[in-house]
Amino acid sequence: MNFIDILKTGWLNTGRTSAFSHLDSIQKLSRAVVLGLLSALSLFGCTHPTELETIQREGTLNVVTIDSDRTLVEKDGETVGFEYELAKQFADRLGVKLRMYSVDSIEQVYDSINQGYASLAAPGIALNIQANQVISPTYASSSTIAIYRQGSVKPGAPTDLIGKKVAVIKDSPAEHWLQVTTQALPDLTWEAIPSPDIVSLFAELDAQHFDVLIASDHDYEAYQAYFPELRVAFSGLDNQEIGWLFTKSEDLSLYNKAVDFLSDETTAEQISYLQEKYYGHQSRLDFVGAKTFKYHTRKRLPKYRESIEKAAEKYQQDYYLLAAIGYQESHWNPRAKSPTGVRGFMMLTRPTAKDMGVSNRLNAKQSIEGGARYFTRLHKSLPERIQEPDRTWFALAAYNVGRGHLEDARILTEQGGKNPDKWADVKEFLPLLQDRRWYKKTKYGYARGYEPVIYVQNIRRYVDVLRWYDHQQEEIRIAQAKEDETSEEQQPTSLEAPVIML
Repeated sequence: MNFIDILKTGWLNTGRTSAFSHLDSIQKLSRAVVLGLLSALSLFGCTHPTELETIQREGTLNVVTIDSDRTLVEKDGETVGFEYELAKQFADRLGVKLRMYSVDSIEQVYDSINQGYASLAAPGIALNIQANQVISPTYASSSTIAIYRQGSVKPGAPTDLIGKKVAVIKDSPAEHWLQVTTQALPDLTWEAIPSPDIVSLFAELDAQHFDVLIASDHDYEAYQAYFPELRVAFSGLDNQEIGWLFTKSEDLSLYNKAVDFLSDETTAEQISYLQEKYYGHQSRLDFVGAKTFKYHTRKRLPKYRESIEKAAEKYQQDYYLLAAIGYQESHWNPRAKSPTGVRGFMMLTRPTAKDMGVSNRLNAKQSIEGGARYFTRLHKSLPERIQEPDRTWFALAAYNVGRGHLEDARILTEQGGKNPDKWADVKEFLPLLQDRRWYKKTKYGYARGYEPVIYVQNIRRYVDVLRWYDHQQEEIRIAQAKEDETSEEQQPTSLEAPVIML
C-alpha cells in the first residue's frame, strides 16, 4: 500500500505504525454539511470547538514522523523511538491516545499536516519551515556539513564542489543551503534524493557512487561509526533547529498547548532522559578506532561467535551486548592482559574468575561464559525499581568499576538532588569519584570515575554497529542467493555428448 492509498483509506497496524483513518468523499461531504450547520448555529450563539477540544473529544492525537529507527520503530514487540516517546507523553498530557505513523519523504510530512491528516509533525530532523507552518519550541539542533570518503580528493570549500557528483536529501535544509549557494556558484549541481534514508546515502557515498554528501551533523554523529572511511570535508554551513511542525491558522489551541508542554520543566527533564537514552552514546569513534573495530568484526569475531551465542542463550542476555563487552575489554583477544592484572577475552580478575568457575582465564570459552555469568549477576543484583535500559547501563558500569563504586556514585547522585536510578544522572556524578573532596566522603573511596562513563558509551555504540553489520551481511546473503537462483534458471540444460561407435 503506497502513501496515497494510506491517506485515502486509512492504515491499521498495531505494531510499528499506529492506526489512523481519514474521510472518504462521502464523509467529507457529510463533514461539510455538519460544518455548515455548526456555522449556522454559531450565528445563534453556539461556539465552534477548537482543534484542541476536537482532539480531546475524539480521544486521538494524529502525529506524522519520518521513517527512521530513531523516531518510531517496533523493538521486541514494543513501539519505541525518541519522537514516539515524546509525542506519547504529550498525548498523555492531553488525556488522549496517540496514533503515530511514519512516511518516506519530507514532502509527505508537509502533505500530512497541510491536508489535515496529522495534527502535528514530529520529524526528528530539521526541516525548512514553509510560509504556512509554525514550529514549536525546539529541543535539538543540527548544522549542515559536507561529507566525503577518505582516500578521495577532499573538498575544502563550497567552490570545490563544482564538477563533483553531489547528493543531498530532497527538501532538506541541506538542499536549501545548496540552492542558496548556487546564487554565488551557478555551476554547482547536485542530485536530490527524495527518501531521507540517510544510512543508504552513507552506504552509496562509501561505495563512491557519488563524491560528496551534503547532510546534517546530527546524522553523521549517528551513523559515521558504520562507515569509518567517511569524513567531514567542511562544516558550519548553517544551523537548524529541530521541533514539532504545525500549520498556521487562527486556531492555535493545540499549538499553544504544545508550547506549554515543551516549555515545562518536567518535560525538559524527560527530553534530557530521552536524549541520553537514544543519543547519549553517539560520540564518534575516531577514524583509527572505527577502522580497527570494522577489521576485527570481520577477522576476529567469527572465531568466537558461537561461544558468545551459547553464553547469551544460557544466561538470557543479548548476543550483541556480550560481544560488545568482549570487544571493549580485550578487542576479542583471549590472551589480553592489562597492567592491573585482569586477563582474557572478558578481562576477569583472578578472584572474579574463581567465583565464576573459570579455571583458565586465557581459555576463550571459559572467559566468555564467566563474563556473561558475572554480568548477569550484576544485572540481577540491582534494585528492582531500576528499569531498562538504565538497568543494563548500570550493570555495565559495575562490570567496569565495581558494584561498590557504582553505589557510591548513586548515593552522591541522590545527595545532589538527582535521580540515582537514572543513568543520565548518575553518569554526571561518577567522575567525582576521582576528586578527593568527594571520594573521601564515600564508602569505597577513589575510583577512575570517568572510565565507566566512557565504557558504557562505547559498548552501546559497538552494539549499534554490530547489529547494523549483521543486518547488512544478511541483506547481502539474500541478494546473492536470489542472484544465484536467477543464474541457475537462465543456465541452459547440460547435454551429454553422444557416443559415436566406429
